[in-house]
Amino acid sequence: NLAIKFFSCDGLIADVCGVCGGGGLADGACDCDGNVLDECGVCGGDGSSCAVYVEATITTTVNESALEDLSVLEENIESLIETQLGLPDGIVKVTNITESINGVDIVVEFTITLTKEELAETEFDSTEEISNAWNEVKEEIADEGLVFINGCTDPNVSNYNPDANVDDGSCALTIYNGI
Repeated sequence: NLAIKFFSCDGLIADVCGVCGGGGLADGACDCDGNVLDECGVCGGDGSSCAVYVEATITTTVNESALEDLSVLEENIESLIETQLGLPDGIVKVTNITESINGVDIVVEFTITLTKEELAETEFDSTEEISNAWNEVKEEIADEGLVFINGCTDPNVSNYNPDANVDDGSCALTIYNGI
């Protein structure tokens, strides 16, 4: 996080790093010291804070309407992969979506990053196990295309939808005996 600093620059504008007339962050930098994100997403990190880091790509076909709002498409893809692999929310990050000339074929690049604590919350023990599970999901997507079914993906609540593969935030907390 970069703090906003207030001071006089004699008519010049201070950049995000507080340098009067400065150019801001260097290309690819995540802070004013020039550090970059490591593979675990830590600014200036050495890559040791994550237990799992997977870079993956999928080429598939989507409905043209899905391309109208790429931020929604990214969120849906992230949620679908997390749901299909049984990963905690926020673990999958789409890094790039490339559309083909025909407008319905896309290439999606994404990462899966887990800390040791997050990995312990899953059924997986290693990067290899997650990669193998992803390959199975990838085959399903290759056969069926990207099909988003919105609903509650938490099997522990009363309105769980076993067909849903995109959590739409509709999961209802069931209260028993006032608890």
